[in-house]
Amino acid sequence: MKFIFTLILCTFSISTLFSQSNKHLLIKDKETGQLLDEVRIEFKEKATGTIILAVSDASGVVSANLVKDKKYVVTTEKIGYDPVMVDITAKNDDNPVDVNIRKTAAGVMIRLENVVYEYNKANLNRSGKQQLDTLYRFLKENKKFLIELNSHTDSRGTEEYNLSLSKNRSLSCNNYLRAKGLKFNRVVMNNFGESKLVNQCADGVECSEELHQVNRRTEFVLLFPKE
Repeated sequence: MKFIFTLILCTFSISTLFSQSNKHLLIKDKETGQLLDEVRIEFKEKATGTIILAVSDASGVVSANLVKDKKYVVTTEKIGYDPVMVDITAKNDDNPVDVNIRKTAAGVMIRLENVVYEYNKANLNRSGKQQLDTLYRFLKENKKFLIELNSHTDSRGTEEYNLSLSKNRSLSCNNYLRAKGLKFNRVVMNNFGESKLVNQCADGVECSEELHQVNRRTEFVLLFPKE
């Protein structure tokens, strides 16, 4: 009888640790606080790269079978909203982490990869130049359109320095497009510094370099010509 009792306890422990679905996230609209359903979530375990997919329910809750105390990178996806990437540690205690996502800005986001930068740098790498080459070809063929360059930094450094750094990043993109022949009056530059982070990596928050780099970006917004 003692052997059977021990076996039952062991089975219960394993089931609780690996199979129980817990509420890990609560997805909200960043501006309104509205709870959002049908947000697609990817949990990527940092140690192994294992991916688990889930979707938020009508209450904005995301439940998944995550391994307790394991670290995950969470990526959100919902039409009409900017994607967000955050780090979490699975607690399996039904106290979900709030994740706020922002509606995509007015205008149409050109579906290119953002230009990203090395820490404290504004120069373009090969990938960034490739994105701008594609953008230039589109603008060359569609001469009535304007392009908005929205440049950002991560949270490290002072607000004043980061605002200046984001300006230099916009200028790098603008100068590259101008050198290819794009007229100056077709580009609008907006510089945000660290004010529009896409994840939780604010001042004093410990984050991986991968998460910091997501914030070091220039985004493209296509501006439609007025009728």
